[in-house]
Formats: sequence, structure tokens, C-alpha cells
Amino acid sequence: MGSLCGFFVKTVTIDKDENTYKTTSEVPNPGIKIRKAKAEELDRVADLLYEGYKKRLPFFADEGKQEFFTDMVKNCFQSNPKLIENVLVAIDDSKIQGLCSMKFTNEECKSSTNSKKCEESFKGSSCKGLMKTIFSFGMNQYLSKVGNDEAFIEAISVDPECKKESEIKNLLLQAAGDECQDRKCKKISSIVMFKDFENRRFFENYGYTTAKMHLARPIFMYGDKGCYKMEKEVFQYC
Repeated sequence: MGSLCGFFVKTVTIDKDENTYKTTSEVPNPGIKIRKAKAEELDRVADLLYEGYKKRLPFFADEGKQEFFTDMVKNCFQSNPKLIENVLVAIDDSKIQGLCSMKFTNEECKSSTNSKKCEESFKGSSCKGLMKTIFSFGMNQYLSKVGNDEAFIEAISVDPECKKESEIKNLLLQAAGDECQDRKCKKISSIVMFKDFENRRFFENYGYTTAKMHLARPIFMYGDKGCYKMEKEVFQYC
């Protein structure tokens, strides 16, 4: 479905803003460890991804749809065991408190869901809410395509009960840049919804600039009118 979404979005290229505010490269670390996720941690990874997407799409807020979403995520990762290597997790007090999910290729995962469970999960849902969910995920897939030597941040999510959200998000974004250096990427990018001012400022604080605007009807954009593509060049050490 992702390829069809190109007919429903208008993309505007934005001149690079050289005055974008940048923080220092070093982020204070209050005892938090960042590492790659492991296969046996998939349940926790799925739960945190749910928390990340729930903020964009309240349609998934109730418990029945959470189970459907997390099952879909786990099926996706299990279809390609190497995908878990693209997830960075933040450990604090011996618990995964946050994650950064990244994408380095356009290889799509194959997720299979039980049709009966799917029917039960969306039973009673409004047609508009269901269509917005389907179209928004399709558009997200289309806009997250990566070019050669490019990485894409799909989601940065922190446990809502964690009291170190700011520190963890900062460390995860810095670690994402380090991972891109290790993989010899030249650019890293992400998309931020128009209404998410806080997240846009978060990326700008680490040197990301607004490269493009993607405009579409709200049904394709999680109820918003569009999103920004934030990107940053990755410096490679000799």
C-alpha cells in the first residue's frame, strides 16, 4: 500500500537553515546504559513501540487494540530476526525504559495477524478511525523510505512511568547517531508531525534541520495536515 500513497501527498523542499540551534555533542548520562535490543526482549520492545505510536494515534489507546498492535509488531520482527539489531534500548535500574527503532534498508517485514483477533480488535470501531489507521501507517511506510547510505528513525519511545524521559531520549538520539557512524551512513532522518512542536524542537536541538514538508489530508497523517522531514548529515571519522 505504501507505494500508492505517493499519489496522495505533496512534498515541498525547504532551504537549509544554517541558524538551527545545536547543543553540544556530549549528553550527561545519569547511569543509563544504551545497547542493542535482544530477541528475548521483543515483548518489551513491542510494548514501548505501542506507547510511541499511541501518542500519534489515540485510536490504539484501549487495551484490545494494544494486544493487536503488539502482536503485529512481534510478528514483524519474528519474520526477520535481523530487525531487532536496528533497535537501541535504554537500561535503567535493570529495566528497559526506552527505545529508538531505526531503519537502514527498505526491506519490508512480513507480518501475519490472526484474522479472528483482528476482527475482535477492531469490532465497534468507527469506520473513520479504522481508515485513518490503515492510511496513516501506509503513508508512514512510504515516507520512511531510505536512500543509499541513509538511516531513518522510526520511533523514540520512553516508558510513560519513567522519571528520566528527557535524559533517555537525549541519550537514545545521540546513540542513534553513533550507530549511523558505525554503519558508515552519511545521513540520518525522521518525520515529525506538524502539531508535534516539542518533538521538532527536540531534533533541532541536536542539529537536525527541516529538509521537507509532506502535505496530505488528515486521514493519511494521523489526523494532522502533514509532517516535516528532519535530517542531519553524519560526520565520519577518518
